[in-house]
Amino acid sequence: REMQLLQALIGLDPLGAEPLLLEALEMGLSAPSALLADVLFGAQRREYEDSGALVCMSEAPINREPWFTYQGLNVASSEQRWVVNATSSDPRFATPDFRREIRLVNTKAAYLWAATRPCAYSTLLTRHVRDRARLDGMGFSPGVFVATGQGMPGYSDVNTNGIVLEAIAFALRGRVQRA
Repeated sequence: REMQLLQALIGLDPLGAEPLLLEALEMGLSAPSALLADVLFGAQRREYEDSGALVCMSEAPINREPWFTYQGLNVASSEQRWVVNATSSDPRFATPDFRREIRLVNTKAAYLWAATRPCAYSTLLTRHVRDRARLDGMGFSPGVFVATGQGMPGYSDVNTNGIVLEAIAFALRGRVQRA
């Protein structure tokens, strides 16, 4: 069953933290979502242990065209493990350079992992985005660009900040779904 579930992901957008971890906060994880969350979190943490690179991926708005991306784990390939897909078919957004430039340590995913998987790695992720993606008077930007280590300047969105607050509320409730 688990292998069939993973095989079903082949050809779809990359596996990111959403909606898996929102399900965890709002309803508790179903068995399929729990497996996928384990696979994604384990792969991200192993990447850090092996290379020192922080990996924390999910869908994300970006501060330039094409304005939105799907970022996550490609379960079908060990060579091209971390994928960034744009929401546009324009070939400008399908180049390795573009994908490298917009790959993020995702703010909302970092807080979702910290809420659902409290450990040293998720703490490291939240510290990283808190130190680099916080915007005075605006909350948080969607993430920290991996290529530069800098937060997305002057760009904030309600979805990122709403999910950060939801993750914090979940942790403060003792990691229990709202009744």
